[in-house]
Amino acid sequence: MFLKEQIAYQLDLILCESSSKFDFRHFKTLSPLEAQSIEYDHFNRDDDDIEESTGMLDYAKEHLRLLGEGSSRAVFYLSNRFVLKIAKNDAGYAQNEAEVEVFTNPATKPIVAKIYDFDPDYAWIVSEVVRELTTAREFEEKSGFQLLSLMNILRADKQTLPYLLKEPDYSKLAPHHHDMAVERYKMNNKVFASPLYAAIKELQLNSKIQLVDLQTAGHWGMTADGQLVILDYGFTRDVSNAFY
Repeated sequence: MFLKEQIAYQLDLILCESSSKFDFRHFKTLSPLEAQSIEYDHFNRDDDDIEESTGMLDYAKEHLRLLGEGSSRAVFYLSNRFVLKIAKNDAGYAQNEAEVEVFTNPATKPIVAKIYDFDPDYAWIVSEVVRELTTAREFEEKSGFQLLSLMNILRADKQTLPYLLKEPDYSKLAPHHHDMAVERYKMNNKVFASPLYAAIKELQLNSKIQLVDLQTAGHWGMTADGQLVILDYGFTRDVSNAFY
């Protein structure tokens, strides 16, 4: 993390603590919600100990604004630049861990929301605020190509991909189909040559991200500095197979 960003993060935490009475240092000392699956328990504590302790999630709900809550994680507003994601169970731990791994990979870091801080056991992470896209047109305006074209190239196998990138044989096309064929040919090659496509392929290979999580505009967002990034990228195939 750049020094400037670290300073901004620390200043925002100070402002958050002064305005909401949320003490981040105290939050870190609290007990995370325990893993509910039988596969493993991060902390190996007895149920009686868990019931008596004050949990991170309860503390956050008392002092922070809840932005959203799913089956595995809850997201809280820290400031206009940062959000806090807290795991609710094993699946939440696994998703937090997957997001940290993706963000710390130099090949995929540029296309995901930044992570500024995280728990060593992945009970929580702090990431940047990202504005969710609402339409496919927004994606095209920022990326320079259609989301549908990106998904077609990503889904193509070794046999299909060369066909999609090959210039069409115009002699075999009706005249009124020429313009459409040229546009599709240019769009496909623009996607294939883009850094975004290369980063997603790396992400697909290393973290096994599910393409279904990329196919709609709502799975993409815009950062404060205008970067196009993937939202909630912790739901990998491994996480899905293990917990859902």
